[in-house]
Formats: sequence, C-alpha cells, structure tokens
Amino acid sequence: MGFFDRIFGNTQKSESPVVMHIREAEDWVKEKKDKWNGDEVESLLYDIIAQRDRALKVIEDIRDHEFPEDIKNRVFKPALTAKPKYVSGIMEGLSMIKVEGKDFQGLIEFHNRLMKALKTIQKIQLSHGKYIAAVYADQVPKLGTCLNRIIDSSKNLEEILDEEKERRTHFEKIEIQILELEKKYKEISKIKSEIEYFTEDVKKLAEIIKKKEKKKIELKKSEEYQLFKQFERELREIQHEKDEIKTRVLNILGPLSRIFRKYRKIIESGKATGDIKILDQYIRHPDKAFFSEPKGFPYLKDFIAGCKKATAARILVLDRKEREKLKDVEVLLRKAVEEFLEAENREASLKERISKIRVTEELKELETQIDEKKTKINKLKELISLKSNSLEELNNEISNMKKALEEEISKLYGKKIILE
Repeated sequence: MGFFDRIFGNTQKSESPVVMHIREAEDWVKEKKDKWNGDEVESLLYDIIAQRDRALKVIEDIRDHEFPEDIKNRVFKPALTAKPKYVSGIMEGLSMIKVEGKDFQGLIEFHNRLMKALKTIQKIQLSHGKYIAAVYADQVPKLGTCLNRIIDSSKNLEEILDEEKERRTHFEKIEIQILELEKKYKEISKIKSEIEYFTEDVKKLAEIIKKKEKKKIELKKSEEYQLFKQFERELREIQHEKDEIKTRVLNILGPLSRIFRKYRKIIESGKATGDIKILDQYIRHPDKAFFSEPKGFPYLKDFIAGCKKATAARILVLDRKEREKLKDVEVLLRKAVEEFLEAENREASLKERISKIRVTEELKELETQIDEKKTKINKLKELISLKSNSLEELNNEISNMKKALEEEISKLYGKKIILE
C-alpha cells in the first residue's frame, strides 16, 4: 500500500463526481494539509520526557553522591576530576530536551533541539564517560538505558515527522498548482475585459464613422457642393480647350522646325543674330517654347522676322511652301494666343470662385477624420486578434492544469473531483 493510501485509504470509485469550486478546493487542500493526527507523537513525547526525567534523577544522584574521606583516597583519581564536567555536560544536554509547542512546526523545532542535546551528551560521554563508569557502576548503566530509550524514540519521531513533511510537501505542491490556476483565471478575466473594452471602442468608432459618412452625403447634396461640381466640369472643359489650342500651336509651329534649323546655321555663321538656345527649344519642343515666352512671344517674332529678312537677302533659301508657312504664322498664332488667354482668364475666375467654396474643406476634414477612425479600428482589431490568440492559449493551459489537479485532488478526496 502506498504512502498516501496508508494516510487516506484507497480511492473508491464513485458514480457521482463531486463538483468543487477552485476556491473551495484551495480551502479543502489547506485544511487537509494543516490537519494532522499526532496521537503517535504524543506517546513518543511522553516517553522522551519521562526518560529525560529519569536520566536527570540518575545524574543528580551522581552529582550529589560524596565518597567518605577514607574511601575518597582510594577512588580512581581521573573520575573525581571528570565528575563536575560530566555532570554539568549531561545536565546541560538534558535541559535542552523540552516541548515548547505540539503543532508540526513546534515538533520540528523540538526534534532539532533533541538532536543537538543528544550530540552534546554523546560528546560528554566520549570524553568523560569511561572514568565515571569506573566508579559509578550502578548509576551509569541506568543513565545509558534512559538515553538509549530517548534515542530510539527520537528515531521513531524523526520517521513520523519525515513522513508528515512528505505529506505536507505534496499538499503544498497542490496549493501552488491551485494558485497558478487561479492566476491563469485572473489573466483570462483580464484579457476578456480588454477584448470587451477594445470591441466596445470599435463599435463606438464605427458609429462615429457612420455619422460622418452620413454628414458627407448631406454635404454632397448641398447646393454649394453641386455648384462646386459644376465648376469642376467647367474647369475640365477649359482644360480641354487649352489642350486643343496647344495642339493647334504645335501644328502651326511644327512645320517651321526645318526652316529654323536652316536659320540656326545662318546665326552660327554670323550672318544673322538671335538667341540660339531659345531657337533650339522651338526646334525640339515648339509648343512648350511658345507658351514659355513672355507676353507677345517676342523671341518667336524675332526668329520669323529674321527668317523673312534672310530670305529677302537670299541668305536663307526657302521653297514656295516654306515661304507660305512663314507668311501666315503670326496671324494664326495671335488668334490661338487670344483664345488661350481667354481660356486662362475663365480658368482663373473659376478657380477663384472655387477657392471661396467651404464645403470641399469640410469634406476633406471629414475624410481625414474617417481615415483616422478607420486606422484606429484596424489597430484595435489587430489587438483583439492578438488577445484572442492569447486567450485560446491560456484556455488550453488551464484545461491541462485543471485535468492534472482534478486527478491529484480526486486521489486525496476519495472521489472524482470536477473543478469549476
């Protein structure tokens, strides 16, 4: 039969398991740990104290015994010298053997003092006992009997205390497991509260977003916003007009590239003057060069005038088609420029009117706020996911810990225990 079987008896099978709250289990384990039947110890203590008292009487007999003067001269001299130290040492050791508490801790302390007392007595016996035994042949054997009884009882006491230590240690381990389980339950409770808190925050943020989205719809239905959308459409139309004008300009200036290349060589030869850098821009990107010009496109006018002058002076040789292109270019460009400037003026006016519309700023602010709330929701959902994973891991740990605890407590209780 095992150690715990001897203490608690064999675990009996029960068809009806006992449901026990974790706190209830903790109290039961503590109660069982602290509950101890010390009947066996009581008889040992009685015997130890009784033998101590007998030993004290024997040692007192030795202490009080005086040899007559005529006999003292014939007594073994070392015995007479050793007697005071022997009596003092034995009495000191015996005085340490006293019970100050009968609870488990008190008995542990008593046993420790008992061991110390026996070591003290043993030391005295080894150093002076043989001399005393030579002259106190009746008392020393009686003292030895008392001490041997004390030693035997101390060994029995030690076995009982060691067994009780083992039992208590087992219960303490179970108590630690219960505390760990309770700690896990607290962690579970904390995580659930956090998940509930974060979920509530998500709901609140979603409600705020819903209200702001509704506000957006209302703003977009407003007359001010409809006017803004109309202005936007008009701006796109103006931009389309400007793009068409640029295309016309490109179509007008593009054919002049060949003429300008010829004219460039004349400038390089020194037979004409002009800004070659800007002329190169007209050769490579005529539309960009034109719309980068100051008002009245003076550089282009100079290039055209220079080409005409060089043609008249027969420095620049052009065919009939090239001469016709130069002839009407300024008129065509002037009309394109007028149309372009008129489109830009309308565009500037529209932009000015748009800048005074406040609804777009309100919509942008709403969009910013909605984006911020959505970002917070995403972060909260990530936290909820992490907490949920931790919750799952903790639940698995708790399940394993509960199973192990239920098995341990069931063995001690004598019935199947289910912890809740």
